[in-house]
Amino acid sequence: MKNETPRFELPEAIPLGGLSKNTTTYLIQVTEDKLLRILDKYRDKAIRSKSWELPCGIFFTLIITIFTADFKDFQYITSSSLNLIFSISAFISLVLTVKNFCANKSLPSVEDLVSEIKGENK
Repeated sequence: MKNETPRFELPEAIPLGGLSKNTTTYLIQVTEDKLLRILDKYRDKAIRSKSWELPCGIFFTLIITIFTADFKDFQYITSSSLNLIFSISAFISLVLTVKNFCANKSLPSVEDLVSEIKGENK
């Protein structure tokens, strides 16, 4: 048997303007442990790319509390101290939100992941 292209007949009722083939296949050979290491690294980047959401939620919760709550003296803590504690906590959560957002702006694309699996990103 030679390398023959299979032939088929099209009914005359279907006008054929051309035939396009896109059947090129690329095989990527990689060991299981290397693939697991690459996928773990990608998963960690995906998790880190969302690390700004928690401090952002805390920031908005604290800001809403600061603007809507009427702080009163509680045991040995004065109302101004409570307000200061909430304000400092809101500032810290804002700093963490900005830091995490800037550090993990984008998740690598699927093409980047495939390139790393191929060994093109060294």
